[in-house]
Amino acid sequence: MMEEAVIIERVKSSYPKAVVEAAGEDCNFQLFIIADAFDGQSLLQRQKDVLGLFKDELSNGSLHALSVTAKTPAEQEKAIQASNVHISLDEITV
Repeated sequence: MMEEAVIIERVKSSYPKAVVEAAGEDCNFQLFIIADAFDGQSLLQRQKDVLGLFKDELSNGSLHALSVTAKTPAEQEKAIQASNVHISLDEITV
């Protein structure tokens, strides 16, 4: 089994300037990474690169599932702005 701290450390070793969060338990984790290094990469390439960091653990079963969300800082900022929906009561018609 892997621990969150080990997962984060592994990612940080390849993406030192990244913001990294991991959540989960036992052998199943969710990984959220924000890094400039993903700029210009497809989502598939990002997944492939990050999952490659855990190839051995995924092969030997010490890590069963790793869900990866990998964004650039600009993508994360856009997502934050999109989630801040402001609707005034004047705009609602019944």
